Amino acid sequence: IKNSELRSIFEIYPNPASDFIKIKSEYQTAKIYSQMGELVKTSSEKNINLTDLASGIYFVKLDESSLMVKFVLNK
Repeated sequence: IKNSELRSIFEIYPNPASDFIKIKSEYQTAKIYSQMGELVKTSSEKNINLTDLASGIYFVKLDESSLMVKFVLNK
């Protein structure tokens, strides 16, 4: 088992964010969900542009993991 598999939570910064987030983890696809559970964005980038999203609370899920990390978007 790799160390990265033992980590239960990945890092998102800045948090709160305004225009973009960076995700500190290895992944293929990041999915961003609204507070209501709606998938609002999918990206394979390490720096994810958020200019198309409204201010609010969002959750990021990586690949097929069940873990989600919350971040706040303040515009």
